[in-house]
Amino acid sequence: MANLNRFACHETETLASDLARLLQPASPGTLVAGSAASCAARAAVGFPGIILLYEGRPCAAVGYHRESEGTVVISEPVVLMDAVDNVRHALCDRLLKQIKHRTAADGAQRLHFLQQKSSGDPKFEELLKAQRFLHATDILQWELSVAAGYQCSSQDRYEFQRCDVPVTDAVSAGELQSALGAILKCSEDLSSQPQPTASDLLTRWQHNSATVFLCRIESRIACVISLGSRTMTSAAIAADTLPADASFCIEYIGVLPEYRRRGIARLMIGQIPVLTGLCGDGPTRRRSAETFKVTAYSDATNGPAISLYERAGFVRTARMQLWCCDLHLEVNR
Repeated sequence: MANLNRFACHETETLASDLARLLQPASPGTLVAGSAASCAARAAVGFPGIILLYEGRPCAAVGYHRESEGTVVISEPVVLMDAVDNVRHALCDRLLKQIKHRTAADGAQRLHFLQQKSSGDPKFEELLKAQRFLHATDILQWELSVAAGYQCSSQDRYEFQRCDVPVTDAVSAGELQSALGAILKCSEDLSSQPQPTASDLLTRWQHNSATVFLCRIESRIACVISLGSRTMTSAAIAADTLPADASFCIEYIGVLPEYRRRGIARLMIGQIPVLTGLCGDGPTRRRSAETFKVTAYSDATNGPAISLYERAGFVRTARMQLWCCDLHLEVNR
């Protein structure tokens, strides 16, 4: 393989479109493996990233997005060429070093990386450790399939409200901040990591264009759920039609301490088809959606979350390792 000094890093705010532009037209003997490049582009739609170039052609890429004020989540580095393991690891090592430098310059304090446990590569794990990534915990992925004919039972005791982020009304903003603060004080998720603040969550939801719903009991906030879209933009939630196989991801769900053990979180999950307009008898029902999936994630050590998703009918589909890197430790390296 050529000396790594012949490689150049291209930083981009639109990784998918830049990859598509750089990969066309493909010439005979190209370094790029088309299927891998296509997967990388689809996985990084809408995200910034870093592309490693060899003689002007992309050979590896990694995407990232800011999860909170101090935390950046990075995608799995993708090598877009046929190469032996030591070459692949050298390219990934170069990408990791570059993304640590880039995100630290932007003020990030830590990096998070999720790795599918089933595809664990011992040599790649050695590379992560050499780059000062630590295995923090395991994360479980859950999925629930719901038919469009689903009918949610009436819940007269509860009031459900869509909450646009950012909240422009000062009184409502203060109420939501207070409710999230109370929920976070009792959080059992990612206990080994710094807990986000209410402001962190609101910033993340705004950045990800998440849709937030509240459950109120006697006008007081009892539960908050944030939904992201996996196969469509959040704007599609309000559109007239949806794809036949729509999907949502539960980015966050929390119940205030005084309302716990009443089944409210499971109730909110059961309301998702109606809240999003995919089911029900109202005029907003999206009749084009035959089925849709709800995906959720939980810390493998969070017993209450695991119990919630199991009781709500979710099936565990993956177990992933969460790796973390504290960027402030890199200052003196």
